[in-house]
Amino acid sequence: MNGGFNQFFWNSSARFAPLIAPALSDLGSPGAAEIFREAWAVAIAEGVERPKDCERSLEMFSASCAASRLQALDRPFCELAMHFPALREKIAATNDPAFDV
Repeated sequence: MNGGFNQFFWNSSARFAPLIAPALSDLGSPGAAEIFREAWAVAIAEGVERPKDCERSLEMFSASCAASRLQALDRPFCELAMHFPALREKIAATNDPAFDV
């Protein structure tokens, strides 16, 4: 995973957070959805320490990685993410004949 959860929640991608866990569940990966919910809760809990956009820097990001509990969730999420391509193919093959797998 490029950057991991800390990077996801640190940058503007975080605006998509409400969509991720439901999408992972719909994909057929409830375990990944649960890990994402846990990561989001950690990000919210740690969020009070995150600076405003205008105050962010590479040094601040690096320091946040070292201090964040999000790092511990990256590996288990990535292990489940290895199955995402097969889950997408299964959805495409079973839900719409317009998908050509």
